[in-house]
Amino acid sequence: RSTAPWEVRIAALDIVDSTILWNDASTRPAAALVFDGLALHARKLQWPATAPAAFTLAANARTPGAAASSAAARVAFEGSAGEQDAQVALTLSGLPLQALAPYIAQSVVPRIDGQLAAKGSLTWSGKADAPALKFAVSEATLDALRVQPAGDASAASWDRLALRELQVDLRGRTAAIGSIRLVRPNAQVLRDTSGQFEAAHWLRSSAPAPATPVSQAPVTPWHVRVRSATLDDGLVQFSDASLHPEQHLPPLRAELRQLQLQIGRASCRERV
Repeated sequence: RSTAPWEVRIAALDIVDSTILWNDASTRPAAALVFDGLALHARKLQWPATAPAAFTLAANARTPGAAASSAAARVAFEGSAGEQDAQVALTLSGLPLQALAPYIAQSVVPRIDGQLAAKGSLTWSGKADAPALKFAVSEATLDALRVQPAGDASAASWDRLALRELQVDLRGRTAAIGSIRLVRPNAQVLRDTSGQFEAAHWLRSSAPAPATPVSQAPVTPWHVRVRSATLDDGLVQFSDASLHPEQHLPPLRAELRQLQLQIGRASCRERV
């Protein structure tokens, strides 16, 4: 009887016009997404793997309740992956944040609206002599952001946040950003009669992080560099009802309009 291990080789694998229904009951409310028009093309598949396999994967993404006539988000991957390394390019277009609302709601209380697009890549290596985990974003935008607490008008918004030339090395704990541009941000800063800022209630409480063992090796601090940052036509509206609440005076109100800010070549290092 032959004791040679099994080997499997597939020259090409094609899946066309498929649909995946994603349901996640671990969130509250439960998350549901539909990935349709899915197409997968993979080449040189083998097991055990001795070389990376090349692949492309693309699909439309939408919520089950979205109208069929509405434009769907599009996500696409292209690259190669093996047992010890992977290089993958990602393109995302037209993804509404409401499609991710159940996941966002795990951390944030207000409703969050906006539309996300990005082009980037991921590099991973599990080789002992050259471990790596890096991702890069050539460009990313978050348009028409709206933060709306329950029962209130929009408390924060912007027209566009644009990010270019982001490079992150997770093992080296470094991040470099070519440019950040924030267009027409609008923030309502509200302070109640007890002196609490409304935004302090936007984040859901989480379990405290476990204490760091005394014997744990020191962690390399994060180092972040930004080549340029720009803020265009900002608006901040401030209301403070904490001044002499016993006198029942109207809140102190102030506004900052047409805010402009430009920062060049900034860097910061995490304190440990």
